[in-house]
Amino acid sequence: MAWQSEFLQDLNRDCCQSLAGLQVTVIWTPFDLMILPPVVPI
Repeated sequence: MAWQSEFLQDLNRDCCQSLAGLQVTVIWTPFDLMILPPVVPI
């Protein structure tokens, strides 16, 4: 089981809530947060 500090758990929860309404792809890793725009079909 991976250990996370309370700070990281709160940060993860806040990020998820903030980004929930946006049409983006979010990749959350232990080292960074990548936010990618939606894929537009050509």
